[in-house]
Amino acid sequence: MEVWFWLIFLLVVIPYIIITYNQFVSLLAQVNGQRSNIQASLVRRANLYEKMASIMVEGTSFEQKLQKEITQIRENGSSDLANLERKGEQLQGMVARLESNPDIKTIGMLRDMQRDAEKTEDLIQVSKETYNALTANYNEYTRQFPSILVALLFMFRPLPFIHAD
Repeated sequence: MEVWFWLIFLLVVIPYIIITYNQFVSLLAQVNGQRSNIQASLVRRANLYEKMASIMVEGTSFEQKLQKEITQIRENGSSDLANLERKGEQLQGMVARLESNPDIKTIGMLRDMQRDAEKTEDLIQVSKETYNALTANYNEYTRQFPSILVALLFMFRPLPFIHAD
């Protein structure tokens, strides 16, 4: 009788423990991979918003300089023909600078970055949902019998969910 017990133990229990352990490792790797995807998306979002803020600050400083120059042109000089001609030339120069300024051309870049930011936000949300689904699957496996015995033996603990923002 004792021989049969050990034979069944070796042929059934040990393979079950090995298969279940490998399943836990696989599920945990999927959850950790998804967590890494979330972290990469969060870093991408932070970098995008940082670039957008920098572009907006540069654009704002250019606009402030331009408004000061326009105010100075308006305040200086009289309304005689020579002064009006000079003012016109100064304003033409400012328009040329405005058209060639890369800061003003960044409006299109800001729009593109805003679209990228929206896509990144969507990606973060999908990644969180996927993480939570994988975590639910893993947590369920840690609570099912008989896999709970392997979970307790190798200290596989339930994982926390990520809450939506």
